[in-house]
Amino acid sequence: MNNNFPLFAQCTLSQPVTQEGIVELEKQLKQPLPSEYKRLLQFSNGFEGWLGKQVYVQIWPAEQTIPNTKACEADKMIPGILLIGATNTGEAICLDLREASPTYKRFFMLPFDPFDWDESELLGYTVEEAFTRLQNPFSIPQE
Repeated sequence: MNNNFPLFAQCTLSQPVTQEGIVELEKQLKQPLPSEYKRLLQFSNGFEGWLGKQVYVQIWPAEQTIPNTKACEADKMIPGILLIGATNTGEAICLDLREASPTYKRFFMLPFDPFDWDESELLGYTVEEAFTRLQNPFSIPQE
C-alpha cells in the first residue's frame, strides 16, 4: 500500500478498490464517479481511524456506499447525494452527485439527524482539501 495521503497515517487502511469495483459502483449509480473519490478508493477501499486528535472517521468500502445511503434513506431525503462514510461527531461524509448542482463532485459533511442540506458543510473538491478540513471541522483551536 502506498502512502500518498499522510493525513491517514493513524488510520487502518484496506486494499485498494479493484477496477471492477469502480465499474460496478458507477453502473449502479448510472454515472461516473468523481475522479477524486476514485483516487481515494484506489488508495484504500474504505478505512477508519483518527484524523488528528478530534475526529474519528470511517470511510466505507465502495460496495457499502449505496446500501448505507439507502439504509439511512439519504437518497430519499436529498436525492443525488452519496454517503461515503461517517464521523464520531454524528455527521455523514458525502459526495454531491447532482449534475445540475453548483457543488457537483464535492465532498460534504452532513448531519445524520436530520438530513438537511441547509446544514451541510463543504469539505472540499480534492481528497486533501476535504480531509484536512475534516481534521478540525468545527475550527476548534488546537492545543
